[in-house]
This record gives sequence, C-alpha cells and structure tokens, in this order.
Amino acid sequence: MLGALSLTGCGSSGGEGEKSTSSDPAKTEAPTASAAQREALDQMVAEGRSKIEPLKKAFEGTYSDIKLDAVYPGTVRYRYVLANQVDPGKAVGELKKQAPTLQSSCKTGLFPAMKNAGVTVEPRVQYLYLNADRSKLWSYTCKP
Repeated sequence: MLGALSLTGCGSSGGEGEKSTSSDPAKTEAPTASAAQREALDQMVAEGRSKIEPLKKAFEGTYSDIKLDAVYPGTVRYRYVLANQVDPGKAVGELKKQAPTLQSSCKTGLFPAMKNAGVTVEPRVQYLYLNADRSKLWSYTCKP
C-alpha cells in the first residue's frame, strides 16, 4: 500500500534555504504574482482537477480524498488523504525513498508545463500526504 502513496509527486524535501536578494537580510518579501500568472496558475489547477476523479477511482481504497489547489505566487498543491490510518514512521520512510524519482518527474514534466503556461514566479509543486485522521504525514515540495 505504501508504494501507492507516491503515485504522483515530485520535489525535494524541506530544508533547502533560499538566498535573499534584499540588501537587508532580516527583511525579505515574498514575490508577488502578476494577474497573468495568477490566471495561468488557476487555469493549470482547473485542468488538473478534471483528472482527480479518475485518480480517486484508480486508487480507491488507498485515498479517501485527493484535492488540488493553487497557492500563490506559483505553487500547485496536491493533497492526498489516506483511506486508512497508517503508521507515520513507516509511511514517511517509504515516501522519502521516492524523492529522486519524484524530483525527476517534476523537472521533466510539471515545470516545463508550468513555464509554458506562464507560471514563472516561484514555480513549485507541493504534495501533502495526510493520514486518515487528517494529521500530516509528509509534505514534499518540488523546486526547479
């Protein structure tokens, strides 16, 4: 069952620091998305949502819910809720093993699509895995 947890995900685990371009290192501001980028991100999410029902059916019994939403300025976020409670230690261990494959998937598929759609400010893909009780198991964020 844990192999199905990583049905589609990409990224790098947290901990990657980003350098500030601000002259004052204590004062950093998140980039803002233009109206065009927000529209492009919303369109990508809308298109992705049309594929959620087939995923739910394909993984019936594994996930009780799968959601897709936009987080501005440039993140597409997938949320997977497991159908049955699992041991977090075991699940996270199995998910972490998928990191190289997941990063490659983002690099070769999702990020080129995001760029082509006009999502160029802080493009990210985040996968959030929740246990059946909706407690967080693992979050995986892919950065180009």
